[in-house]
Amino acid sequence: MSLAGRQPPPHGASDDAVVRHILKSVATRVVALRRTRAAATPAPPAPGPPTAATAPSSSTNPGPGAGMVIPPSAFAPSLPPASSSLAGTPRTPGTAASAAWSAAGLGVTPGTPYLNSNLAVTDTLAAFVVRAVVLNPNNGFHLDAVFARDDVDRLIEVCAHHIANDGDAVSETVKMQVYFDSTFPQQAEYLHREKQARKNTVAPILREITEWTAPVSSVVASHRGSVASGAVGSNAAALDALYRKIVGYVLLKTAMGNPTDALVAREAAVALESVFPQSEVATFLGLPRPDKEKQLNGLAQLVTGIRLFNRHVNKASKDKIENIPELCSREIKEAFSIIQEKIREVEAMIKAVTALLTPAFLDPLTNGSPSAADGTSSLSQYLASTLTFYRQLLIYLDAVREQIEASSAALRALDDRMAGCLQDLAAACKARSAVPVDQVYPKFMELAVVWQGFQDELFLDAFRRGVLDTVMGFEAAVRATGLVGAGPAAGAILGPLVDSTVQAAMAAGDPGHTDALSLHLTALLGSAPEPVRHAAKHTPVEVPPLPEDRIVAAAAALQSELTATARHATDLQGHGPHGDLEVIHPGNTAQYYRLPVEFGGFCPVSLVYPASVRGRVVPGDWNQGVVKYRDKLYAFRGVDEARRFAQAPEQILQEVLNIARERMGLVQLLQLYGYFPSIRALENAETFTRQALLGQRPLVCEAGTQVDTHMVDKHIDPNYQWNEWAMRRRALMLVNLRTKRTHGAQTNQSHFKRDTHAQVYAPRETETQTRREMATGMPKIEQEWPPEVLGIKVTRGPRTKTPRERDLVVEGNQAQQQKRGHDACVG
Repeated sequence: MSLAGRQPPPHGASDDAVVRHILKSVATRVVALRRTRAAATPAPPAPGPPTAATAPSSSTNPGPGAGMVIPPSAFAPSLPPASSSLAGTPRTPGTAASAAWSAAGLGVTPGTPYLNSNLAVTDTLAAFVVRAVVLNPNNGFHLDAVFARDDVDRLIEVCAHHIANDGDAVSETVKMQVYFDSTFPQQAEYLHREKQARKNTVAPILREITEWTAPVSSVVASHRGSVASGAVGSNAAALDALYRKIVGYVLLKTAMGNPTDALVAREAAVALESVFPQSEVATFLGLPRPDKEKQLNGLAQLVTGIRLFNRHVNKASKDKIENIPELCSREIKEAFSIIQEKIREVEAMIKAVTALLTPAFLDPLTNGSPSAADGTSSLSQYLASTLTFYRQLLIYLDAVREQIEASSAALRALDDRMAGCLQDLAAACKARSAVPVDQVYPKFMELAVVWQGFQDELFLDAFRRGVLDTVMGFEAAVRATGLVGAGPAAGAILGPLVDSTVQAAMAAGDPGHTDALSLHLTALLGSAPEPVRHAAKHTPVEVPPLPEDRIVAAAAALQSELTATARHATDLQGHGPHGDLEVIHPGNTAQYYRLPVEFGGFCPVSLVYPASVRGRVVPGDWNQGVVKYRDKLYAFRGVDEARRFAQAPEQILQEVLNIARERMGLVQLLQLYGYFPSIRALENAETFTRQALLGQRPLVCEAGTQVDTHMVDKHIDPNYQWNEWAMRRRALMLVNLRTKRTHGAQTNQSHFKRDTHAQVYAPRETETQTRREMATGMPKIEQEWPPEVLGIKVTRGPRTKTPRERDLVVEGNQAQQQKRGHDACVG
């Protein structure tokens, strides 16, 4: 099927080229479908959903962010102009699917042009829908096959109808998920872009100031009076012009007041003159460019602090500077009140749809008729899609509310910090005509930083408000459509049930276009049994937590049930009787309520059973513990669901994945990021390849091998060395071993430690006898101290020679006599 205005992919194109062609063609086809419907059906007077740029505020005095900051969107704010080349196959709303509903004013047909028709298609949205359509087995696409041209055309057509079906619960769920998940988590990036835009705004004048080319020597000489009067006048005029540029740069940099207001410019000039007189311009021009930029930024901060302090002490006009703290506070209060009211409405919708998605309400509608059974199945499927939309919307509203509460806390901290700075400055400047700069300049700089924080918070608050308004626009489209998207079979069944309610609403002046879903649900609940109506009013959206001791007791009972069930389950044979199932509770784990539970905390069994309400999302009850199965945690609605999961866990988990393939809105809600490409992955992808979009294709190929006739024997030398330096080291080691004493026994293996055995003599116990027995005594040592040492005075007489000395004297005399006798003989 060839589509007008779309060129087919070239023959033999690569998979990536085909993917790019599909994404581009889907966006073109969506535009063609919407324009065709817009030309065929006049827009009704009902207002369309608010967008990020046109959403009205809930107050008569809108917040500042609604007019001054438009939040970034994943969709373009407007469509390109109409073109005859974009015409496609029309899909007029006057079909059998809407005849049974629109005849009595039961709602707006899905695909009505004014429902979100101003939201264009991005590559992320197109890629997400293409991925979901291809993975849906009901569409007949095969991942392991190459897409033919007919397959590509059919894929483009199916995806375009999914996206262009504005107001349908499934379509709006996917659009809301893509928009929110690609926009809201990137607040820091958008704030960085906003700051970069502010820098780009003042970049031209900053360049003019830093690149001013007047001769510095003449400027300095003119201040010293060494040139002619005409030159002095021209240089003074140039300096005045440069100084005015600096004042303009400070005004644009600080963003405090209207730069074209004369009073604002005068206040900024006075503040700048107090810290940077005009006589300092010559010195400023002598600085290098980085120093100039640094000084200009510092001057901007000082001027900001001075003007804020002057406004605080009533020395400047307060109406010329926006009261950003008050604007932030007002924006937060308005957004918080809107979120609280919207959360109550969404919870009421969730209660009503959950009560209707029960066999107690759907089974009586069949009446045993095949046509009635088809209508009931269509109604059940659409109610499940509506429940998915509102569950996802509630999660997003909670996320925005958490961010707003965090912003409120940040604003309180900034208020306290600003009040402290102003108080310190007032105390330093009280009754003093001159204050040292080292006391006030840091406080002025700190005031500028705090004011910048207020400006950033104002941008983020306006950004969140724009995201909130855009998300509410998706919800308005679903409300305006009602249950028309359930199909003609469901319309034929439910027409008599809702006819009286809608006629009463039309008699009251409400045609049912703005909130048809509420009228439809009210009519269905009015005809439902009493238990269903009671559940719609009193069943909580989420079960409130119980005390920990009760949770531990309930978990112990659940563990016993699962043990008994898993012991007899055939799917768990081979894994032990109950080894794969364990109940986690506050008694055996820390941070119980922060555990990463699979499927976003929703019950997997409620998604599968009963078959009449297949795809129903119900949160698990944490008051009975969470079940751990193969290192993953699951929460269940009740004990019966947990017991059923224990009987066949793998079958139920596989069925949940099959349901997610059939209903694209469940992928993000159940957080099936490990099985499907997430929106974040598609958003961050530089290029959309087939592998990134659809996953790796199974590798299938034909291959053959042939054995050689004569195999060549190979020899591998384990001691082979190719490195000559390694061989040199080996040779030197062997040479050195020759001079070693143990070179004969030192081998490559013997130097390692190993166990050895040795033979020793056995110890003997013997006694020996010495030859004699005798005793020994220690010698007695006596030492005599000289009397002088002891301090005793002794009168000594002639010293008496000892016997040895006398013997030496006798021997000496005899020797002399012998010598004299010898000498006499010689003479």
